[in-house]
Amino acid sequence: MTLQFYVAHAYVPWWMTCLSTRLIFIALAHWQPPTPLVWSLGALVSCLILIPYLGWVGVNSPAAEAGPSSDLSFLQFLFHFFRVVFIWLLINYLFERFIGLPRYRYHSADPGGIKKQVLPEKSPQSRELPAFLEKSQRIKTIEDLYSVSAEEHYIRIHSPSGDELLYKKFSDAVKELEALAGIRIHRSHWVSPYAVSGIIRDGKRMSVKLKDGQQLPVSRPYQAMVRQLEEKCHKPH
Repeated sequence: MTLQFYVAHAYVPWWMTCLSTRLIFIALAHWQPPTPLVWSLGALVSCLILIPYLGWVGVNSPAAEAGPSSDLSFLQFLFHFFRVVFIWLLINYLFERFIGLPRYRYHSADPGGIKKQVLPEKSPQSRELPAFLEKSQRIKTIEDLYSVSAEEHYIRIHSPSGDELLYKKFSDAVKELEALAGIRIHRSHWVSPYAVSGIIRDGKRMSVKLKDGQQLPVSRPYQAMVRQLEEKCHKPH
């Protein structure tokens, strides 16, 4: 009975909200509305389906409690809807912020959910270091730069001679590093493709191994691009 309860009242609503949001994401791909709007519309569609469903499985839905007053029923529905939207927005934010898995976001994903990136050719687009690296005591050329990682309000610069912290917003650092044709492999990690020595797989997990042996995790939205890098590295010259 406990299992039946959680399947009916937790898993079915969860997957229904995921499905409805995904359908909204695909249907509006041509217009590409803001991601929070996609999340909210997905929650609205799921509420329209789930409130009758929950009433059917024996839960007192807001509409059922409202009584004969249609105004009260509508207000109860709004209360339930905004509660669902708040939870759904929070869940998707946590997916992006702490798991590094953007969902239903057009600017970082194609309809399949994979971020499109262009791999660098044999030589970097630029050999000039970004301005923020001028403060570094270890990075003098692009060959000295292995990776950049987010660390609260700082970034950790990794090089063959060691690490150092610089006060810099990670997202701003990544934008400035674009001229070096680097690769973002995680919400918190950027690597130089010239520092990568191999790709390590453990089931569905993936990590990048640098020339000095350090390993950095690859989050799922970036795995296709890392596989592309691996295939490029193994092509005969």
